[in-house]
Amino acid sequence: MLSYIAFVTSIGTLLNGLIAFLVKEENYINPYTSLNSIVGAEGGLGGLLMTFEVFTIWGTILTAIGLQRVAGLSKAAAWTIAIVFFVIGAVLAAAGGVLEGMFPAA
Repeated sequence: MLSYIAFVTSIGTLLNGLIAFLVKEENYINPYTSLNSIVGAEGGLGGLLMTFEVFTIWGTILTAIGLQRVAGLSKAAAWTIAIVFFVIGAVLAAAGGVLEGMFPAA
């Protein structure tokens, strides 16, 4: 299950890195496949919007399907666990954006 999810994540990382290489961007921070690449927000909102990314959502869907099939969980339990992990990741990303705003790089 984790191999399939890691494969999806790797495809997203490869695609975003390839796009950054092709547009010759030196300070690649925002994934090009995220919602924040359209909005361009900074701080906590920017961190939150970076989690709404095509491959992260795809990974969440695969996690729910995998928990149903591999772990034998019910559909409701599998989706609840997958969504809870997505929300935890979104909260941590928003907190990271807030902390980045408080302590800017020198």
